[in-house]
Amino acid sequence: MIDASARGRRFGPFVLSLWIATAPAQPAMPPRPAMPDMRGPYQAGAPTAGVAGRPVAESDANDTYEAFYQRVHRAMREGDFDSARHMLAEVEPLQLPHEGAQLDIAIAMCEVGEREQAFTLFSRLQAGNDVPPAIRMLIDSYVKTGCRRPDRPIRSQLSVLTGYTSNVNYGPGGPLVPLAAGAPVPYLLLMPSQLANPDRFVGMDGSVSWGTAGPEGLNLTVGASIRQYAQRHDYNQAGVSLAAYYGRETKFGMVESQAALGYTWLGARPYQYGGNVQLGYWLPGREFAGVPYRIGFDTSMALASYPDGHAFDARRHEVRLRGRAHIMPNLEFFGALGVIRDTALNDRAGGDRDGYGIVANVSWLPHPRHLVVVLAQHQTLRDREPYFRAFFGDTQRRQVLRQLALRYTYRHAPGLSFYVQGLYQQSEDSIAMFRYQAGSVSTGVLMDF
Repeated sequence: MIDASARGRRFGPFVLSLWIATAPAQPAMPPRPAMPDMRGPYQAGAPTAGVAGRPVAESDANDTYEAFYQRVHRAMREGDFDSARHMLAEVEPLQLPHEGAQLDIAIAMCEVGEREQAFTLFSRLQAGNDVPPAIRMLIDSYVKTGCRRPDRPIRSQLSVLTGYTSNVNYGPGGPLVPLAAGAPVPYLLLMPSQLANPDRFVGMDGSVSWGTAGPEGLNLTVGASIRQYAQRHDYNQAGVSLAAYYGRETKFGMVESQAALGYTWLGARPYQYGGNVQLGYWLPGREFAGVPYRIGFDTSMALASYPDGHAFDARRHEVRLRGRAHIMPNLEFFGALGVIRDTALNDRAGGDRDGYGIVANVSWLPHPRHLVVVLAQHQTLRDREPYFRAFFGDTQRRQVLRQLALRYTYRHAPGLSFYVQGLYQQSEDSIAMFRYQAGSVSTGVLMDF
């Protein structure tokens, strides 16, 4: 018998990649993007009234520095010290906008192991006359300890959210599903519970990440996620994940590897479990018309299993060409194009699938407190065999999935951010039962510890 509720399973892997397409690690549960710490530890010489009274040129220089510092600081927080070291190597100390920026960069160099460059900046600062006594003590402590990088701290996040979705169960808009000539009945009549059902929800996401005592760039992350709906309790969701990421910058480029395991419950029953492994490589960074960019590729294999029946089990292989560019200091673009082979397990209806996927992601930091992320995805998959010949004849499913997401994050204070997110999803399918549209909007608070 045809399971109309299986349409959620068809979309699942596509949805899970929404916010993790450009992240270093890819846990099975979709994490919420964190607003990075947008402030350096010291802003010497900056007016206490803010930037309003500064000349335009000085304000632009500070904005450019802030965007650069966030990229360095984010890489360090994620344990990718090689990338941070590579970025810091390009710094021209005399072009830094103020003494506070020099101190930020000196401490960053200290923590990634670039002692000589850090000591040079420390000495330059100590020679100044306007350095506060507390800052002199801070510099002295770094110099006396030999500029030794401290241990990587454990980082945790907690997000609490609420929202509304127009289609909690990914149901079609109409109840009639036409069948092929010769089928036992001319059409299927879906129940109201199988059609698109709107609902409100609340949720919570949490994660804990830490570096290990082993190689630089190695991080482990444990995550958990909960969604509770106001009416459709059978679609309440809970999930846990474990992910590991390793990345290292070399003179030949950056090598990445990652692995993740995840388990999801839907309602009160186990829904899906699986894992994925990904290997990637980035060529050394280059520049075109003043725009820094990198090109690379990755390959991945994912296994998804569904405990209730195993009728939708599959193994997915993907190879992608990817690239990223800093169009402006505060505007970053990521894109990827890949081919997909989805191998059916346990006699899944429709057999194996072939297709391709496209991802485009833009991150815009117009101000250190504001972050805007736009993500668009397109995926096309075609079955190799007819889907339930007794009902649909020789029809082979061709499914086109699209989604567009927009997220705005406001950093209220260090460790505290608020966000609003909108998501639109659409499925075009050669079988009417699997066509749907879904939109959702949510808002929440994100805390870093």
